[in-house]
Amino acid sequence: QVLTFFKPELERMRVNGGYVTADVISLYPDTPNLEVISAKFDKKHIHTEDEVRFVVQGRGVFRLFPESHPKGWDIELHPGEFISVPARYKHLFFLCADKQITCIRLFVDPAGWVAHYVEEGKAQFDLMTGAIAPA
Repeated sequence: QVLTFFKPELERMRVNGGYVTADVISLYPDTPNLEVISAKFDKKHIHTEDEVRFVVQGRGVFRLFPESHPKGWDIELHPGEFISVPARYKHLFFLCADKQITCIRLFVDPAGWVAHYVEEGKAQFDLMTGAIAPA
């Protein structure tokens, strides 16, 4: 229903941004395995393409890690807001205290959401070469 409602805007973005697929992620306090699902997003990582999100309902926080600010800074997103985290930009995501969000996610790669973690004990991603080394 969400994708159908936003179909005209998604089609425009597909044409302009080269996106080949979109999906919806909805998380609520009673989502089964919410902590396991959230753990995929709440560790510092990068993607090989821009991470594009549009918030439909709820709220969440992207923590971005620019080179000049290694502790990161937070951007809290609310309904109607859009973010595009550039490819290979270190970041993480976490839910706010109410633990609910619905977002449309757009992808250039048909594989969808693929994270390359950049913390100790996780697979390491070489920002210069694009190579992924095992942990």
